[in-house]
Amino acid sequence: MAEYHHEREDGLPGSVVRNLILILGSVEEREETEYQWFCLHGTKANGEAFSIWLLSSGYPPQTRALASKATVRYILQERDSEPLEFRDRFTGKAVLPVLGGWEYLMPRAAKYMPQDVLFPKEVRFFTEIETCIRLGVAYDLVWDLEGIDVSGYREVVRIREDGKVQVIAEGKEMLLEAARIPVRPSGKPPQLGVELSTSAGKAPLEVTGCATIIKGSAPVYYAIGANNQGIYENSMVCWELFGPGEEDYRFLNWEGLKPCVTEGDSVSTVEVDFSIEAAGNYRLRAATADMAGRTTVVWKTITVRD
Repeated sequence: MAEYHHEREDGLPGSVVRNLILILGSVEEREETEYQWFCLHGTKANGEAFSIWLLSSGYPPQTRALASKATVRYILQERDSEPLEFRDRFTGKAVLPVLGGWEYLMPRAAKYMPQDVLFPKEVRFFTEIETCIRLGVAYDLVWDLEGIDVSGYREVVRIREDGKVQVIAEGKEMLLEAARIPVRPSGKPPQLGVELSTSAGKAPLEVTGCATIIKGSAPVYYAIGANNQGIYENSMVCWELFGPGEEDYRFLNWEGLKPCVTEGDSVSTVEVDFSIEAAGNYRLRAATADMAGRTTVVWKTITVRD
């Protein structure tokens, strides 16, 4: 995690961002390409807050054109409103904001600092982070600046500008051609089947989605956070609805809809009820994961007529 503050304490216009917090999240692999979650929390001088989540193949490029190629998911939450994911209605690809100064959104190194040390293009940098996450090891990310003191760390992993990885541990150094591949779970992922009460009809259309989850090599667990009592309930399934327009995206788990979960030893079911008010073609995404990080995703199409 990195935290940034505006150099001026007072007298900032209300729309200027005063504080930024950048957090690196989990690593996902899609079509043999690694992607990293980036979470950016910002607070403006007028007290308004916003959050952005990006799933990108590297640190988000400064130009919107390059960032669009590297980004597969873009989610925005303004103030206390519901988070919205922006996707192209035809391709399903992530859509980045046209306005708002994309090139100034993400924290960047100053011009006199190396621009590609932390996230070089040719190295599987995030694989080293994945290793720490899987082993439950705490880690820090720092700029490799001259004179920086890292003597208190058990292990130091330095990503060089030539793409090679230098590892310093127990007084010894070794130079690797690329990042070390962590041990990943090789068991069976959970099986997921989804049935809909209806997949076509006139608006408004009432739909019930029923998911059947068969346990694989590890228990199934998915939670979106603590409830009002501070309990992390196992929702088991993530429900997302993608509409004909970017503004039609809905994250059903956050809409106050309480899925009905019937949990068994090896087979469990989850039902969710929702309504679609506007006509168009929709795609329902159901996803589940086990406690080893293995995931399964099912897509369903829903057509709503006037």
